[in-house]
Amino acid sequence: MAYSVTNTKKINIIELCNQVFASKALGVTPVVGSTRVANGHLHATALPCEVAVYADEYDIKIEMLNAEAIFSLFFTDVLFGKQMQNQAFATAIQKLPVQVNTELPAIIYQALTDAKVTYWADNWSKGPWFSDEWDMVRALLSTPMNSPYVHFTYNKVDGKIFSDDEVLTVAKTIIATLTVNGTTGAGVHDAALDAQLSTGSQWRSARPAPLSLPGGIKLIEGCSPMYAKQALTTGFYHATALPCEMAVMKSADSKQLLISFLDPHFMFNALFSDAFDNMTAEQLTAFATLPDIVLDDLQIIVDYALDVNLPKTGIKLMPPVSFYYDMLPF
Repeated sequence: MAYSVTNTKKINIIELCNQVFASKALGVTPVVGSTRVANGHLHATALPCEVAVYADEYDIKIEMLNAEAIFSLFFTDVLFGKQMQNQAFATAIQKLPVQVNTELPAIIYQALTDAKVTYWADNWSKGPWFSDEWDMVRALLSTPMNSPYVHFTYNKVDGKIFSDDEVLTVAKTIIATLTVNGTTGAGVHDAALDAQLSTGSQWRSARPAPLSLPGGIKLIEGCSPMYAKQALTTGFYHATALPCEMAVMKSADSKQLLISFLDPHFMFNALFSDAFDNMTAEQLTAFATLPDIVLDDLQIIVDYALDVNLPKTGIKLMPPVSFYYDMLPF
């Protein structure tokens, strides 16, 4: 289906989070014994679990992102790391996504049953297939940072530590700068900001407030209707790979603020790759430009929020420092 002004089919995204599972995945609580996921907070933008609901020409479909795929693709540092040599840890961590894949469909089926909605559970797998671990490695190596994530750290101008309230203030400031979907003026920003963004992008936050994850992490979801529609011409079943997620948190010693982006280069190359064989050379070239544009726009929005709007709250930050974390520890 080609992207056009009239192509406005709506896809609803539901986000589900189990605080116990999320706490373990993010290294807030131990997975087994006293062993926690190392640097778990750096995986924040891989959460929560997303479910898409949409209608095609035949029926209403409910689809979810495979939790085992999330663990395999977004936690490669754990999967290939030394912690997996601990058999108890390896067994326990690998059980988590399996349990998620069991419990989420059960919740959905129960909800449909309670609502007396007739359904057919076909459990049909869609999207790209990763036949072995090296397929996942190749997906990571296709990104500029060899990672699904892009991280930046910030210090205060006055050198003081960050409070939990200030982390929330930063997240709220970014959302206010984005504008909020469904409100008057959604996608319309300060003229100085819009002048820097790609034409027609109309970025906005999917939610009026950040999602709170264990460990004091605040999650922001940015969405451009234009780029979302372009991405979904590859198939609506890719909807659970959207929207674009950013996480705001502080370091363990509270001296630094960390902002993480889910890298569009990884998302587009890994989670949409099954569609590439059906694209023309021209379409592939156009699609390949999207990750750079999307990431540039998001970084411009965050920079504007922190440089222009955040100081109005009394928080002034030093310029960001790019932070690299090795997702392939071998």
